[in-house]
Amino acid sequence: MRCGRTILGVTAGALALLVLAACSSGSSGTTSSTAGSAATTVNIGIAAPVAQYALPAIADAEKLWPAGVSVHWTVLNAATVISSLATGKIQLAIGAAPQYDAAAYKAHANIAWIASYQDPADFQMIVRPGVNSLADLKGKSIAITTPGSSTQYLSQAVTFKAGLAPGSYKLLPLGSVPTMVAAFVGGSAQAIVLPASTVQPLLPQVKGSKVLFDFYSQKVPWIGAGVVAYLPWATTNPSATVSVLKGLNAALGFLHSNQAAAEPIVTKFAAAKTAAAGDLQFHYLISRTPTHLEPV
Repeated sequence: MRCGRTILGVTAGALALLVLAACSSGSSGTTSSTAGSAATTVNIGIAAPVAQYALPAIADAEKLWPAGVSVHWTVLNAATVISSLATGKIQLAIGAAPQYDAAAYKAHANIAWIASYQDPADFQMIVRPGVNSLADLKGKSIAITTPGSSTQYLSQAVTFKAGLAPGSYKLLPLGSVPTMVAAFVGGSAQAIVLPASTVQPLLPQVKGSKVLFDFYSQKVPWIGAGVVAYLPWATTNPSATVSVLKGLNAALGFLHSNQAAAEPIVTKFAAAKTAAAGDLQFHYLISRTPTHLEPV
């Protein structure tokens, strides 16, 4: 737990109390609202259709959102999620570091992490045949989503560890996770960094490919999945914020306690191409996430 983290001078530790309230005993996702009161609409942006971001889909399917909130979520590209969050068009987002942090500092966006459920990050770098060490990335192409994304930062962390100069390899900004995956499978990218639940199903598709670096087992401190809030809304709507966090927390609990029911929801959200790929995605998701939200 990273209490007291600040973004633009706003103490996210204060918002951590909302997470603790959401995770307190009795928060099963079935709280009641005042009779006759209108539900508060909450819009959530999701940065990519990957397994670890599937909690809202689970909460929808299992009716885990508490009374008093009307939650709407949509999958958008990360840049759209960030711009919508920074202007209050959406109130909450689910994603990974560091783009939200960068937006807060560079664009003075009034946003902050309020919960995480994957730290260290469940990311792996996988590589095609011919790349057997970090040094072998020299001269190779690494697919990323966009500049400033987690895919870029973590790729550069690996190349830095290998002692490679920025100009000695090529980053390919392809805009989305599906496009990255297609580039890796097709051979135009020799390496990608994505969540383990996304890359593991790719290994059987590319003979001789392998995991070159596992950020999770190396305990690289990084929010791989968490909840970001538009602070003006969250601080003026604490009850609605707690209700949404309760729903997400209940979804996380359901993921672990009702795996047979949760797996088809997750694999549908992540668009697993085969049953085997879906099983791999779900296995890594279960093994690398906690049973409850944690304050940031």
